[in-house]
Amino acid sequence: MMDTTDHGLNNLEGILTILNVKNQTLRLESKLKNGTKRLDAEELECAKEIIELNEKYLQFQNNIRKLMFVSKKIRDDLGESLKYASKIGREGTTPLEGEKSVLDVLESKKLWVNESLKHCVEQINKSTENIKGVKLDNEIGLELKQFNLAIKECYEHTNIFHLYEASKTIFNIATTIYENTYTIIRKGYRSYDVTENYLTTLNQLYKAAEGNKGVKYKIDKTQLTVKKVKPIYNKK
Repeated sequence: MMDTTDHGLNNLEGILTILNVKNQTLRLESKLKNGTKRLDAEELECAKEIIELNEKYLQFQNNIRKLMFVSKKIRDDLGESLKYASKIGREGTTPLEGEKSVLDVLESKKLWVNESLKHCVEQINKSTENIKGVKLDNEIGLELKQFNLAIKECYEHTNIFHLYEASKTIFNIATTIYENTYTIIRKGYRSYDVTENYLTTLNQLYKAAEGNKGVKYKIDKTQLTVKKVKPIYNKK
């Protein structure tokens, strides 16, 4: 019986919203990293949406990171299988009628691929549930459509080459998405994801500036955490 289940992502438009709200705060991120000591309330308005999404944003980021690692593992495993299958093909081994080709994936491996992806996709769907979406009418929107199609193709195909190509697409796009959601601090040759600190800091600054002219603060540039915050009150 054909599997008619929709195995893909449920809210591509919501994922695009997540990417957009992060992009809206890039100027603030740059100012915080550069050690700016004050911000006007008007400047902080761009952080309102990402602050509102805080928990879902962090859940999504964590889940897309998991999918990135899982799809890499699948891609690498299928890549090894493809090498062996190609070698056997060059040696001229031809399957008899009704037999499976060397490029047909083993059922045990297909189960592993499907179940691994299923868990990641379910978690992403939970984290993007009820997020108001935007139209997929730009280049990133097209990538998200391709991303979702590649996930579905992993369920539909049994050919190792096709599965390899689909898993490679999933990994590449998941990596791009993840890199566009994190906030990185570099120390020497190492990088640290401080996204959670960044969102907490935005929330603190936004609340302090709300209803006021702005906010003065001191920040730890190595962690993007606030040391001290004080509202700049409106003149009476």
